[in-house]
Amino acid sequence: LGTKVNSHTIFVAKAEAAQNFDPAKHFDTAPELVDHHHNRVRTSDLEHNKIEGEDEAARHKIKRKRLKMYRELAARIDRKNALGKLVRKAQTRRDLMGKGRKKKIVTLDEFGEEDKSKTIYKWSQQRKK
Repeated sequence: LGTKVNSHTIFVAKAEAAQNFDPAKHFDTAPELVDHHHNRVRTSDLEHNKIEGEDEAARHKIKRKRLKMYRELAARIDRKNALGKLVRKAQTRRDLMGKGRKKKIVTLDEFGEEDKSKTIYKWSQQRKK
């Protein structure tokens, strides 16, 4: 699968307007910032406000903060997956203690031995009275 290339399509009324199109003027930003696909700073903001991350130390601090947030997100996702696995195991144990005939379906690993991590149970269907 290939990666999707983001594009911003701008429609103009005439071909002459398309030839004379200036993206910096259209987006009201500096020509150096036209390539930014998100969070484009406007020229009025450049004139009046100080931009966060203007110096190297601030950019480094922002980068560290972003990496910390990504690590925290990855840890939360891992924790969610681990808890989901525990919940599924507990539910299977609860189901096994319940009524009904059950049959263990054995799955084999690549060496031909029983794979205990992928144990599957199948309950025989019971007629409701």
